[in-house]
Amino acid sequence: MKYPKPQTFLASLIIGVAGIVGTYIIIHHFTGRGHSELNEFAKAGIASLIMALLVGAYWKTRTSERKLRHANQELQALSAERAEVLEQLRESQTSLTNAQRIARLGSWDWNIQTGDLIWSDEIYRIFGLAPQEFGATYEAFVKFIHPDDRQTVTDAINAAVYDKKPYAIEHRVVWPDGTVRFVQEQGEVRYDDAGTPVLMSGTVHDITERKLREDEIKNLNVQLEQRVTERTAELSDEIAVRKDAERRSQHEREKAERYLAMAGNMLVALDTQGRIDMLNAKGAEILGYDSAEELLGRDWFDAALPVEERHVVRNVFHEIVSGNQDAFEEFENEVLTKSGDKRLMQWHNAVIRDETGAIVSILGAATDITEQKHHEENLLRAKEAAEEASRTKSGFLSNMSHELRTPMNAILGFGQLVLADRQNLTDAQVEYINIILKSGNHLLTLINEILDLSRIEVGALKVELQDLSPAHAIEEATALLSPIADKHGVTMHVDENVGRLPHISADAARLQQILVNLISNAIKYNRESGQVFIGSTKTDNQMLRIFVQDTGHGIPPEYRHELFQAFNRLDAENSGIEGTGVGLVLTKNLVEMMDGHIGFDSTVGHGSTFWIDLPVAPSHERRSAARKPRLHERDGKRVHRILSIESNLTDQRVLKEMVDQLTDVELIPAPDVDRALSLAKLHQPDLVMVNVDLPCDSETEMQIWCLEQDDPIPVVAVCECQGIRDVENCHLQSYTACIDKPLRMEKALDTLRDILQLDPADDPNVVALSSARPKT
Repeated sequence: MKYPKPQTFLASLIIGVAGIVGTYIIIHHFTGRGHSELNEFAKAGIASLIMALLVGAYWKTRTSERKLRHANQELQALSAERAEVLEQLRESQTSLTNAQRIARLGSWDWNIQTGDLIWSDEIYRIFGLAPQEFGATYEAFVKFIHPDDRQTVTDAINAAVYDKKPYAIEHRVVWPDGTVRFVQEQGEVRYDDAGTPVLMSGTVHDITERKLREDEIKNLNVQLEQRVTERTAELSDEIAVRKDAERRSQHEREKAERYLAMAGNMLVALDTQGRIDMLNAKGAEILGYDSAEELLGRDWFDAALPVEERHVVRNVFHEIVSGNQDAFEEFENEVLTKSGDKRLMQWHNAVIRDETGAIVSILGAATDITEQKHHEENLLRAKEAAEEASRTKSGFLSNMSHELRTPMNAILGFGQLVLADRQNLTDAQVEYINIILKSGNHLLTLINEILDLSRIEVGALKVELQDLSPAHAIEEATALLSPIADKHGVTMHVDENVGRLPHISADAARLQQILVNLISNAIKYNRESGQVFIGSTKTDNQMLRIFVQDTGHGIPPEYRHELFQAFNRLDAENSGIEGTGVGLVLTKNLVEMMDGHIGFDSTVGHGSTFWIDLPVAPSHERRSAARKPRLHERDGKRVHRILSIESNLTDQRVLKEMVDQLTDVELIPAPDVDRALSLAKLHQPDLVMVNVDLPCDSETEMQIWCLEQDDPIPVVAVCECQGIRDVENCHLQSYTACIDKPLRMEKALDTLRDILQLDPADDPNVVALSSARPKT
């Protein structure tokens, strides 16, 4: 029983006395006015009654105040407890959100009865949206699914809800900006006691990076397989997951564990001693354990690393924990499974710190890349085999091209010699020989182009850049192609300002080869009575642009991306137009080797323009003029002697027949240099022809002897030069000139006449060389 405090009792007494006195005074006042029937006893009774009422009211008030204060205190305590619970729930939700963001794993809950759909913030990001950008609904979810995948996803959801089948599916989503992403979904359905589906929960995992790499492997198939990984975001807040897990409600704990179990990667957290603090179900599966509980609390290095790596990795781990070394953001190492097998893992690690900045844990996410590495190794071996095959092919092509030139030299050489005696040939024979020569030249062009491509592939083709005027190359190319243009009924026009073009830095032979390719294409692919225009202009970046424009049919847009592919003739194989599909590829490579660029414009129905840009030379120095020929007279008559060094008897026969076409010129054959030196000292030749095997690396003993004479003897190389570039190289090696093999009879005879200073009119048995020049 509680007794009132003294001050409370005194206050009650004073109030009671005051009530009695006041009551008495009031009653006495009224009784003094004629109410004499009330006696003193009645007055006292009334006063006592009033006093009792007042005292009762007072105590009632005091009791209510005490109860109110007590209730208020209890309310405050409940409010504080509620605030603490709300803070715990907020921290728990924050930890879960961080974990989902780190793993790129979102969660969702769908109330099947009401249709309400709840997305975590990470799902919004996975779908390309700002978190909580709009109220998620099932219809909105379906809207973001790629149109081609909607039916499949809808069927999978219905099968999970109504047929109780597992819900696990991969599909595409389309972001608001049109970006397509790949996701992996897993979920489960809950039912009430009656078996009615009430709730479906699941996860959405962004697997775009993995899918892109898988597609790349499938598409390329012969190249190294790219790593398939998902970079784990900064995990600095991950420590909150472990700390707040102790305060998280059981429901939230189970929910988080389900989400981690659905993740496709291994997730493992180690404390500062290297003990396993957390391991998800996928990690346990990779390591070959039935559940993660078998490994929790065990030393990671002893339980999951190969023996040979434990010591090194443990030392690195302790260096990171102590703050002496930064954690590796990405690395690869092997793990040891329960059965003793090794799996190669790709790791993304993060250091977890507490609020003071101290390291409390290391969190890692790993992807099993064992099979990927096997693919990479297989692809690398395949690549090395392909490269070896390419080198073998290049060597084979080079050797075969050389071997093909020898019989081609005989075929074309004797063919030209027979055709020179056309007065003794029937028309049919002339036609047959022309076919032989045309086919032989076409085959020779193909051999030359394939050989050049093979040289480019192995880096053996070189260019000799020099300061030169492009006018000469343009003139030579148009002169060479003028008969072909006449045959096709095409008129060539050369800009009259070509002769005033600035000098460029280029390889003379390769420049002429490029121009021949471009101009011949413009002629072959032109229309009947078409036009070809050759001109130039200077660009803003100190480059000279030489262009070849035709009036042909143009190149359809669908073929333009294949224009510079080897052996691709853009569907012209059956057009009747000769070609190999190699010329433009070779041209592009040659232009780029001379620090230039090639390009084209084409309009269907109107023609095409191909152009090359080459650097303008800083100076205009020209090469010195060729040396004067040495003249030799005997018995009062000018007789020219040519000493020919050639070990191949067939080629030697071709050379003799060719020289016999010249008046007052005799050929002295020699099988080798030693025999040639003896014959040279005996006969003192006016000119020496020597078969040269490329490359011409140094002066031969024969050249040295010829140059040491008081009247130096010109030496002509007979080789597979195929152009002025190697002629220039031969000049550098002290050769006077170079004659190509297989022999082009008229060109070779012109070279000999120029050196010996012979007049073509003195050769009655030989048809004069064509003097055709490009039409303007």
